[in-house]
Amino acid sequence: MVINREAILEGILKHKSHFFRFVDVINANETALQFPMTAYLKFYEQVIYQDDDYALKDILSVEALLQANVFVNIDGLTNMVTLSKDIYNILVWLDISRKKQLDSQPFESHRQDVVRLANELTTLPIEGINFKETYAFFYEKLSDIQVDISENMRVLDYRVDEIADMYKSREMGSLETGLDELFHRAQHVYHRNITPCLEFINPSLELKGTKNLSETLKDLEHYFEEIGEVDKARTLQFRVGAIFCYYKDIRAIASRLNAYLVNLAQEREFFLSMERAFGVLLESLVPLRHGRHQNKYLNADSEVFKLATTFDGLEDHKKKYEKRFNYSPSRGLDHFNNYYEMMLRRPLKQKLDNPLRALPSEIDIEEERCEQILSITLYEIAVDNMIENVQRYVWQKLQELLPNAGIIDFLYALEYFLSALDDACVSQRRNDRDRIDDGVYYLDYIIWDYAEASL
Repeated sequence: MVINREAILEGILKHKSHFFRFVDVINANETALQFPMTAYLKFYEQVIYQDDDYALKDILSVEALLQANVFVNIDGLTNMVTLSKDIYNILVWLDISRKKQLDSQPFESHRQDVVRLANELTTLPIEGINFKETYAFFYEKLSDIQVDISENMRVLDYRVDEIADMYKSREMGSLETGLDELFHRAQHVYHRNITPCLEFINPSLELKGTKNLSETLKDLEHYFEEIGEVDKARTLQFRVGAIFCYYKDIRAIASRLNAYLVNLAQEREFFLSMERAFGVLLESLVPLRHGRHQNKYLNADSEVFKLATTFDGLEDHKKKYEKRFNYSPSRGLDHFNNYYEMMLRRPLKQKLDNPLRALPSEIDIEEERCEQILSITLYEIAVDNMIENVQRYVWQKLQELLPNAGIIDFLYALEYFLSALDDACVSQRRNDRDRIDDGVYYLDYIIWDYAEASL
């Protein structure tokens, strides 16, 4: 008897809390969708067998789940059951906290598949059945990539929220997890999960002997244009924009986690320094044990403190700022009166009548506009070997290619353009500022220059 799959799915969702535990076992042990068969038999005996719905005894039986491919296989040697990937994906889709963030392997697999399919499309006759099948499978792969990046971004955002909550709990003294463990957890998420995702959709990433995702898709788009398939080229262009528009969001997640990592690294360094100093102190006390010495006291002249430089410069620091903190309370009003009279004598600056407005704190544009700006920035604004005033360069190019572009459009374009530059080659003029405006908003900025390193 074959059980209807819809009934099986309803039974699983009815007892999803127990199936979530099977997912937790799979994630914790990294067993490739396998968990102990004994765990399911125990669940069946204690929960399903006692359920008032008698039909569930057949619907969620091991035999029914094997027939419906909910259970793919039962290993007779290890007594482990393999859960269907489709069922696993449904469960983690329902509870994002149980979904695992992706590492470098899935992204590298996606890249290799796209490179292979793009090469096949450029060699097949465009009117043939093989091209149509490959073309359909190519877009199916792009859809998988977009879903993976989108879902992975949600998981990464959740993981960073977890680390943020743990960090706050530690600040309040209520966290049981140690500083070192929290640091390594944040470091693992940043380097093993966020960095591969950023590199996968980074158009400036250079790979030896092969192409990155951006280069592959760009070459395929140009191929379609050369053979006159303009519609296919534009369709691919918009799909590429939909994939690469996540770069800004994932980079924001990376920046947020990096802020916690910097603080944790500093705290960890202080903690390790104190731990090493305490270890040295304990070693210095070893010779004093067992009555070998008498009347020995720990004071500032002790040998162990001769190499300690933790408080070096504190006395000079105190002398330097002593006057600022030694105001007599009775003279506080005199100081205020002097300051007030000085401010009254200072001439007032004339307020300029400026119709321009500063940018609002929150800005956003439509997704289609975002994809258009992304496509223009990545494919039509050239990255020269040397660019003076990067911001004005992008602003002028954007106005040429998109005549109705405003300051808000420019900020998105600048974000995408900077992702294509090597950070090590970007320099900042600290004392040199500039301004651009679109007639409505203005933007003051510190000028950045770009110069590629000479070999």
